[in-house]
This record gives sequence, C-alpha cells and structure tokens, in this order.
Amino acid sequence: MFEHQLKRISNNIYPFIIIGFASGIATVNASYFESVEWLNWYIQYANIEIDYKDSGQSIFFEHFAPNTLLYILIAIFFFSALHRTIIGAIEKPPKHNEGAIYALENFGSLLAISWLGLMIGIMGPALYYEGFASFVKFLVLAIYPVMFLVEVSLCIAFLYWEGMRKIPTYIDDRTGWKWGTRAEGAFVLLLALIMLTYHQQYDSFIKYLGRIVLTML
Repeated sequence: MFEHQLKRISNNIYPFIIIGFASGIATVNASYFESVEWLNWYIQYANIEIDYKDSGQSIFFEHFAPNTLLYILIAIFFFSALHRTIIGAIEKPPKHNEGAIYALENFGSLLAISWLGLMIGIMGPALYYEGFASFVKFLVLAIYPVMFLVEVSLCIAFLYWEGMRKIPTYIDDRTGWKWGTRAEGAFVLLLALIMLTYHQQYDSFIKYLGRIVLTML
C-alpha cells in the first residue's frame, strides 16, 4: 500500500533536506555570514540585497502549506469515495496513473515531502545550536506531512480495496460484488462529507496534539 509513496519520498526528499539544513544554518549564523568580508564584497558587487536571517526563515516558511494539504486530502477522499460509489472497486490497477485523483495525490504528496524534508534538514542545526527541545519541536512539525502521506495513500488504496467480500473468481459472479463495493463507496462518501463539514475541527485537533507534545518538553 505504501511502497509507491516510500519510493516517491526517497526520490524527491533530499533537495528539501539540503534546503532545510541551509536555511537553519543561515538563520542561526546570520551574524557570522554578515562578517565574512569576501562574501559581503561579492554581494555588494552583484548588487544583491539580502538579510541572512530573514532569507533563511522565508525559505523555510514558504514550504508550509497545512491548509492546502488539508483541502487536497479532503478532495482526494471525496473523489475516491465518489468514484467507488459510481463505478465500484477497480479490479486491476491501471498501468498509468492518470486523472484528477492521481494529479491531486501527486501534487499533495510532493508538497508534503518538501515540508518533511525541510523538517529533517533543520533538525540538525536545531539540535546543535538550540538543544534537544528545539529538535523535538521540528520533529513534532514533521508529523503533519507524514500523516498526510499515510492518509492519502489510504484514500488511493480505497479505489482498489476488494471490500468486505473477496472478489469472485468468475466474471459472471461479480455483479453483486460490484454493487457491494458501490455501497461501501457511498458510506465512505458520507464520511468524506462529514470530514469536509468539520475540517476546521480536524485541523484544530491536529494542532492541539502538537501543542500537547510541546508542553511535555
């Protein structure tokens, strides 16, 4: 179920780890970089206006998109349930992942991976310069994108889930099974509508869990 997502993470996360590490170093050591003469000479010569601390923080925070991830998750959840309600379970995975559901899944996953990579990258400077408490704070922030990646994988897997009954061996016996998967899709579609209705409460609950962990430090 999660093999495809793990492969996507391993193929895309490393540049964001480097960016997170660099932004952490730049933010913490802003005064040092400002004192490097040859670097300042080049910046002045190239007519570059830069504040190391602000630049490091802006690079870091530009990759945060919790609300975007939440709405993408709801959309994938809704469309997956709607697809299963109308068509039923997909008996065989397609050779090429095409369509709105997979486009949203790909975009949202890459957005979550960029967030996760930044957290992993900045954990090193945070631990070295700020201590263990700061390290754990970024570790807690990394939970949100990980949860998204797990949840979106479950939504995609729902398209192919056999349901409460195993898929019949013979095609002639699959009519009843197909209708059963449609009924399951309708039930999950109701859950998706509930999630959409109470998405703010869901988001507040996730943030509340993060605050609880931070208060335990």
